[in-house]
Amino acid sequence: MRILKSLLVLLVLVAVVGALVLWRLPAEFAWRQVQDRFSPLVLTGVHGTIWEGRADGVSLSGSDLGELEWRLEPLPLLGARAVGDVRLRGAEVEAAGEIIRGAGTIALRDFRFSVPAARLTPPQDAALHQLEGTITGVIEEASLRGNLLQSARGTARWSNPGSSAFPDEPMPDLVAEFAAEPDGSLAGTVRDEGEGPVAVDGRFGITLAAFSADVRLRARDGDPDVTERLQRIGTPQGDGSTRLVVHVPWFGRR
Repeated sequence: MRILKSLLVLLVLVAVVGALVLWRLPAEFAWRQVQDRFSPLVLTGVHGTIWEGRADGVSLSGSDLGELEWRLEPLPLLGARAVGDVRLRGAEVEAAGEIIRGAGTIALRDFRFSVPAARLTPPQDAALHQLEGTITGVIEEASLRGNLLQSARGTARWSNPGSSAFPDEPMPDLVAEFAAEPDGSLAGTVRDEGEGPVAVDGRFGITLAAFSADVRLRARDGDPDVTERLQRIGTPQGDGSTRLVVHVPWFGRR
């Protein structure tokens, strides 16, 4: 019995020491062990611990995004989960929310973001050319298993939208609602809020391969000058509207 008690005490001691070592494990060391799995994401200037740390630089496919901070909660680890808050802050891009890592899944909760529309500009030969304005939104919830999107829902707003394709055409703010599709893609609707000379209504889709959209633009009050200008950027329709179809592959972009 004395030997059993001694073994139990020893196991508890080992567990405590192991937890303390893990708690103080440098984030830089941990990142070096796994960074190859996250390519093309690159972190630089990593410091702190795996529980609470910071990366002075974050880039994705060579595009600088800013600084990253994170804080993990220890208790969910007892249930083989990792729960933490992350915040990305850059000169242009911002994002913050909760990330949950479970058995083969990654989930987002209340994940808010802000990004200049120029960051999403298609190649220069695309119909929209240089996009303007800012896109903000919130991913209320999303869940991924591997590369498959299992669920998602959220909203976004494109404020002060514009494009070098029609620099003199004032556009209303656009609002979008999106959700996951059964095939693992993301689909949604986009519309204006009923103000301004241009009415907008359409749908869009996002897959791992590309972004696509099919949007109708219409002069809200039938203004012939607005109608004429809109027809320069899309395909004129029989009802006087303009149809704009966009398909942008993620790969091979500039």
